[in-house]
Amino acid sequence: MKTNLFFYILKKINNYEKLNSYLDVFKIIPRSKFEILQFYIIKGLLTHEQKEHIWDLFNKAQKIYLGFQQFAFLYKFKKSSFFEMEKDLLYNSLEKYPENQKITILHKNKKYIFRLTDLMKCWKKALTHSNELFPEILDLKNPYTNIPFLKHNLYNIFFKIYFSNFKIPFLIQEFFNLNFNKRNFSTKFSIILKDIAIINCVDAADIEELREDVQSMFEKYYRGEEQLDFYLDEKRTRELLKILKNYIYLYYIVLYTRNIEFKKMCEKTLNRELNCFIKYNTSFFRIFFDGNIRNVSYGKIFKNILFKIFVR
Repeated sequence: MKTNLFFYILKKINNYEKLNSYLDVFKIIPRSKFEILQFYIIKGLLTHEQKEHIWDLFNKAQKIYLGFQQFAFLYKFKKSSFFEMEKDLLYNSLEKYPENQKITILHKNKKYIFRLTDLMKCWKKALTHSNELFPEILDLKNPYTNIPFLKHNLYNIFFKIYFSNFKIPFLIQEFFNLNFNKRNFSTKFSIILKDIAIINCVDAADIEELREDVQSMFEKYYRGEEQLDFYLDEKRTRELLKILKNYIYLYYIVLYTRNIEFKKMCEKTLNRELNCFIKYNTSFFRIFFDGNIRNVSYGKIFKNILFKIFVR
């Protein structure tokens, strides 16, 4: 329908008959307006004057066409009603936030007001979504309808963030640079997305599975003689896993990452810090419930860009 409108406008422009003769010569009927540029200006065997003429016609038609589009959008936007929600996704009143921290989106004939920070969190979560250990990028969806936003909505959100005081998250910026193409994004950032999937897997893992992995981790890296008891009740197991969470992150990265250098870095840090932890917390599994745990620095590993930008 949009393409038909463009060609209807083009037909009404003076000298369009001359363009028609070019089409007859090349025996090509454009399926989109941009095929005119592709075949007749970039690849065409026309003279310079003919190319200039086609370019001039195209620009005039495009200007009129975009004017109609803008008018139609403004009319539709004005006539559309607002979705009845005056709270953000955390149920705070939207009135307390300045306009440069909010955006109004026309979606499926309804206008929705969102906080930019809410959409940024949802977008980042969609880009870093995973199924167990496998990245699985999702579309950014309207939180109220669960219907994916269209590409023009994504551009509106991105530029609203760009001209606000907020810093655009790295992955969202790169997704924009790739024209919001999920396949290209997944290919370019496959290693990073894999590492994020590993972190997500730890956060979502079953308590029994993590307990067994913690036991395997100590069996592989602990070099001391202390006898460690891993068979605890559920409450104490949860406390234990909470204390050891950062070590488990490192262990899973070592097991599953595709980044060889990152794996070496994590394994070196895990080997050192895990033994330091036991050294500073003698009889760890007997006394940690009394609160006598001494925290150990994790060195430079948690200053890594993966944890600073992508995960936390």
